[in-house]
Amino acid sequence: SKHFEINNSQLEMINYLRWADVYRFEKKFDEPSNFLEKVKKNLSVNPLSEYRAFYLQHLGKLYFDRGEYKKALQCFEDAVVLRKEKHNTELI
Repeated sequence: SKHFEINNSQLEMINYLRWADVYRFEKKFDEPSNFLEKVKKNLSVNPLSEYRAFYLQHLGKLYFDRGEYKKALQCFEDAVVLRKEKHNTELI
């Protein structure tokens, strides 16, 4: 069923985001890049827009930890815009 497929995609993205953070904390930056690329691909084919801000937030944290501050700032700003559009003040 379509509902099951969407839920699987959600769980898959959540797990990829979590694993990206685990490796980022360990300063192993290639692994988080791979996980976040999978999230990006998933978002491109699934209508799960509520996860786009989380993706940008995690990508921004990765950029920040790698010292790529301009890229990090852009990701954080894009995430804030999405959250403001959805009136998600709790995560801004």
